[in-house]
Amino acid sequence: MVTGPRKSSFIPSDPDEPEGNQICQLCRKRGKAHAETSINHFSKEIPHTLVQLDRGAEFRAGALKCEHRDILSYADCIGIAVALQLNATFHTTEKDLPPLARLRVKKYSFE
Repeated sequence: MVTGPRKSSFIPSDPDEPEGNQICQLCRKRGKAHAETSINHFSKEIPHTLVQLDRGAEFRAGALKCEHRDILSYADCIGIAVALQLNATFHTTEKDLPPLARLRVKKYSFE
C-alpha cells in the first residue's frame, strides 16, 4: 500500500493481492478472526484508492524484482514501483526492506 501527498492511499490493483500475505501471516500466528479484524481495522483507518498499473510501473517492478530477487516479493516490487511513480509513501510490513533511493517508507507490525 502506498500513500500520496494528500494522505490517501493507493493500492495497486494486482492479482497477487499484497494484503493476502499479511492476512496469511496473521492467521498462522493468531487465527483467522484476528487476521480479518486487524486487516479490516487497518483498511478503515487509511483511506485508499485502487490504481491501474501502467507499462512503466510494470517494467520498474520487474527491474526491482530482478535486482532484489532474494529479498522482495513481486507484490512488494509492484507497490514500490507505484509509490516511486506517484511520489508516494510505501506502506509495508516487510522487515528487511533494502534502502531504495527516493522511496519513503512507513513500516507496520501486526504482531
